[in-house]
Amino acid sequence: MLYLFVYIWLFSSSVATSEVPVKTIIDVLSSRSEFSVLVGLLQRHGLVPLINQSYNSTFLAPINSAFAAYDSESMTKDQLLYHFLNDTIVFDAPGREADLLVPSYLKKDGENVQVHLENGVINRSPARLVEQNLFASAQRGVVHAISEVVEVPEKLCKSLFYHRQLSTFSQIASIEGGCAHLERNVTLFAPSNDALEFFNDIELKYLTSNHGQSDRDRILRRHMAQGILKPQDLPCEVTMLDGTKFFINTDLSMESDFGNFSGAIERWVPSKTGVLNVYSQLLDEGTLIEFTPEKYVLALGGYTFAREVSLYGYEWLLDGTYTDPITIFVPKAPLDNDSKLSARGNYKFRADSVLYQFAKGSLVPTNEETDTLVDSAMTLKGSNLPQRMHVSTHSSGTMFVNWQPVVSEKYETGGATIYVVPGEIPAPPSFSMAIGPLFMSSHSLNFLDSLGLVNLPLSNSWTLLLPSREAWESQKLLMAYMGNNTDVLREFFYAMIYANPVYTDSGAVTTRDLSGQKVSIEMVEKSSSSSSYYVNVSGTTVTASSADILFDNGVAHIIEDIVLPSNLEITSIDLIEAGGRSEFVDLLEEFGFGYALNPHENYTIIVPDTKALAAANFTRDNPQLELLLKLHLIPGNHSQDMFDGKPLLTAAKEELAMHWLSSNVLAIRLVSGFGQSVYVTEWAETRGLTSLGSSVFFIDSFISPEWVHSPFLKPPFRMKTHTLLLLGIIVGLVLTSLFMLSMVYIFTGEKDFDEEMRAPLLREPSEDGEYQEQEPEVPTQPIRTTSVSEDRQFGSHLNLP
Repeated sequence: MLYLFVYIWLFSSSVATSEVPVKTIIDVLSSRSEFSVLVGLLQRHGLVPLINQSYNSTFLAPINSAFAAYDSESMTKDQLLYHFLNDTIVFDAPGREADLLVPSYLKKDGENVQVHLENGVINRSPARLVEQNLFASAQRGVVHAISEVVEVPEKLCKSLFYHRQLSTFSQIASIEGGCAHLERNVTLFAPSNDALEFFNDIELKYLTSNHGQSDRDRILRRHMAQGILKPQDLPCEVTMLDGTKFFINTDLSMESDFGNFSGAIERWVPSKTGVLNVYSQLLDEGTLIEFTPEKYVLALGGYTFAREVSLYGYEWLLDGTYTDPITIFVPKAPLDNDSKLSARGNYKFRADSVLYQFAKGSLVPTNEETDTLVDSAMTLKGSNLPQRMHVSTHSSGTMFVNWQPVVSEKYETGGATIYVVPGEIPAPPSFSMAIGPLFMSSHSLNFLDSLGLVNLPLSNSWTLLLPSREAWESQKLLMAYMGNNTDVLREFFYAMIYANPVYTDSGAVTTRDLSGQKVSIEMVEKSSSSSSYYVNVSGTTVTASSADILFDNGVAHIIEDIVLPSNLEITSIDLIEAGGRSEFVDLLEEFGFGYALNPHENYTIIVPDTKALAAANFTRDNPQLELLLKLHLIPGNHSQDMFDGKPLLTAAKEELAMHWLSSNVLAIRLVSGFGQSVYVTEWAETRGLTSLGSSVFFIDSFISPEWVHSPFLKPPFRMKTHTLLLLGIIVGLVLTSLFMLSMVYIFTGEKDFDEEMRAPLLREPSEDGEYQEQEPEVPTQPIRTTSVSEDRQFGSHLNLP
């Protein structure tokens, strides 16, 4: 064990001082040849007087071989002073247990630089004791011979930088002059890299950024005590710079009110400005630093975003005050730097747009295809309802917000879930801006613009059902009629606009349309694999091909049908006249079929081209005109059956059917006719929310009564599939048989037949066996026939005699 002895020589008052020779440390060094290089260096740097005049000192004297690696010119005065200790250290026995920090004569800012001695090891360096306890005179000191020169340690900040286990803590301590804390004599209880894994990557990124200065200071002050704590002082209580008290045991384990911490993994490392101990734990119970959503946002490069959130008074969403689950989408800002603050006028976000970067609830991506609506922190104009946003996930796990991809992993803190997105998520624009780019809504938008309904009142929030472009163009007759009747068009769209937003996830909602009529609306997904929805409006179901189109004060859905409201009466006559075929209306009324045009009746009306009728000389006195009109009337509104190709019975008791010739060409023919067809040019229907209405089909010609086929066996124009297969098999067998017979004939050649078989039927054999021509018997009287009455006019156009 190492003991500290202070030898006090007591001299008798009767003995004069001059009678006892004084032996200084220099005398000890000079008397030994192994210290000759050291003595020369001490003389060169003028340190001999200082050492001779010192009391109670210890010199750690490198032997001559220790200087072999050094140029005599390179040894500095500071290096020599660091070997001269300001205390008397005597080794009782080499290698025995000892642990000391001793001040050297080398000073830094008025403070002595410490030397650590433990079990004969100096500063954990290669230097070892070679010979010890070479005493000078009493109170003068002692010399210990060592094998190597002991290097002067660096400042504490640089010691951290070069320490392999303290790279993270070094970064925390050195940013923005952090090492200023370490430029005075302090004892540092530094957490290792493993200890700082208590923080995740984003928290460490924040702590090592320009924004984390105050929290870095908290960490430093928790792990640092003023003054040099020495092993010989332990056990004792130590107060850290932040006021936290720890009781430190001799093994450097620590006890506090909030927990106990194991001993240092590396201890008593001296430096010019203090002493360092390394711990595998953070001296924290988990409350030293509160990581708010704002700190995460700053670490993710969202300084401008966080600043503007605070500017507009929404800092409570980031500072940890808001405790409900929330998801934050941080716009990525590669050049976001708080050292270059932009002017107020250059802020990127509007106040309401800032709130649109926050979604209520914690959103977590899945590996399934999903598409949902979530509430944002922003409110709809005209109500206190939340503005919605689209959140979808791809099978790869990628999340999209309003079709903008999330480009980071999920981060969670303080009840907030945080993601990074490439840029600002734009808040839904005005109705015209949201709908305008959609080609499918162009006709509806033009109609709304003509009615002045594009900018809906901001006093409320709205839902709009907009027929698609295809829906309008499939019913051009209805489109033409409504386009020329502003009042009718207005009534129609008033019934398509509803107070309060109705989304695909809203369930059944009872509300009122713009005209004040009470309606019930519900949207139901067609199937889990389809993006289309059914919209049920007061019992009538239509298909929404594009749903949940968000705008600033509502939502719109594009529907594939035009459904007339119950209070809007559009008749078959209106549609026929809109198509320019009013003559057909006159014919129906004249021949007593006007009832088919009654608004309260349901008919499928096929409207012929009256010009084609005139060209075929179908005048009012034509006896077949009545049959012709009946062929164009089908009781009941069978528009869907028509498109499905089902045979339908006309008023003439003849079946007709409509079929597709191509993707956009329709034709109608009589099922029992000769196969002639007419082409459908336009169609529309008057079906309303509460009535079946009638449907009208315009054709390019007319269905002629002459097409009606009346034989007993009517041609099977609509054969079943199995019938066609059977006929195909029969025809195939016949053709195969003919082919085989032909092959037999070809390969067998001509064959000699018996003469009898070759004899003509109208000849008889002669006596010699030869056949002779037989003259037919000619009657002398004509054959009696029955009398035939003939109409000679029939066939007169053939010019026969």
